[in-house]
Amino acid sequence: MYLNESELKNVTIDYECLKLLNVDLSSTLIFDIETTGFSSLTNQIYLIGCIYFSNNKVLLKQWLCESLGEEKDILLAFISFIKDFKDIIHFNGSRFDIPFMTKRLNNHNILFDLNTIKEHDLYLNMKHYKDYLNINSLKQKELELYMGINREDKYTGGELIGYFYHFINTKDEGIKDMLLLHNKDDLKGLASILSLFRIPCFFIDLKNRLLTKDYALLVTDHTIEIALENLMDLPKDLNYRNEAFILKISDHKIIIEIPFSDTEMKHFFANYKDYFYLPNEDEAIHKSIGVYVDGSSRIQAKASNCYIKKRGKFIPLFEKIDSCLFKKSYQDSMYYICLDDLQNSISTRENYINHLIQNL
Repeated sequence: MYLNESELKNVTIDYECLKLLNVDLSSTLIFDIETTGFSSLTNQIYLIGCIYFSNNKVLLKQWLCESLGEEKDILLAFISFIKDFKDIIHFNGSRFDIPFMTKRLNNHNILFDLNTIKEHDLYLNMKHYKDYLNINSLKQKELELYMGINREDKYTGGELIGYFYHFINTKDEGIKDMLLLHNKDDLKGLASILSLFRIPCFFIDLKNRLLTKDYALLVTDHTIEIALENLMDLPKDLNYRNEAFILKISDHKIIIEIPFSDTEMKHFFANYKDYFYLPNEDEAIHKSIGVYVDGSSRIQAKASNCYIKKRGKFIPLFEKIDSCLFKKSYQDSMYYICLDDLQNSISTRENYINHLIQNL
C-alpha cells in the first residue's frame, strides 16, 4: 500500500458555502474512490482519496493499492482515518462510491457503517437544477468547465483501469503519479466547485420565504415582470427560459418574466347540473336566472359546456390556486389567471407569486 499525503495550496474553496451546509470544517472531508470496474461484486477499490481541513490548511490524503491483494489494507486505513469525521462531501457518491465501498467492506468482513457520516452529494443536489446552468450534462468535469476550472489530468476513471493493472505489474513511477493525479484532480475539482451548493440552497431559501410586500410588479406590452430581492450570493448569474417564464438571477435581484396571452378564455363551473347552457350565446347560466329564459333557447349544461367566456390578458398557472381560473378548452390541462384579477387583488397577486416560486 502506498500512502500519499500533501498540502494543497492552489485550490479555491468557498468556505461560506460550507456554512450553508451546516458542517464543521474540522470534521468534514471530501471523498472519491477509483475502482477496477462498476460491479462491487467482481471489481475492487484500488485508490481512495480525500481532502480534509486542519490548522487552516487544505490537506490531501490518498491510499493506493500496489497489488490486487491490498484492497483490505487501504479500506482499513481509510476507515481508521475517518472514524471521527461527521460530514462527507462527494460527487454522485450516494449512488456509487458509498454503496460500492459498503459492499467491499462487507466482502472483507470489516465492520464499519458509512451511514453514520452525514453525506452531502453535489450531484444529487444539482440534479434538479441542470437546466438552469445551460450545460449539456452534470458530469463533474462539465461543472468544472462551467465554473472556469481546467484540470491537469485529461483521463477518465475508466481509461485509467488498464494503467492500474500495468502499474501493479511494473511499479512504474510515472503511471503511479498519473493515477494519483487523476484522483487528486477529481478531489481538487470537487473542492473548487463547492460553491454550486449555493444554487439548491438559494432555491430552498426562496421557496421558504412567504412573500408579502418584498416584490415589484411591472406589466409591459407582452409580459408581466416580477422583481424580488436576492438574499444569497450565487457562484454565477443564472438565466433560464421555458415555455411558461424566463428567470434571471443576478447578485441582488431575481427577475421572473411571464408572457401573457391576449385572447378569449373560458371559466368552467364545477356544479354543471345547476346550470343551463344557452346555445345562441355559447355560455352557461345558473338555473336560478335561467328559468326566465325561453325553454327553446336553453338546454341542460354538461361539464364540457358549463362556462362563461372572457376576453383579456391571461397568464399561465402550473396548478390550481384559489382564484377565478380559466382554460382554453375543457380538455386543456393548463389553467390561466386573468391579469386584471392579478392587478386588482393583493391576495391574488401574492398567491400567484408564491405559487410561481414553488414551481421554479
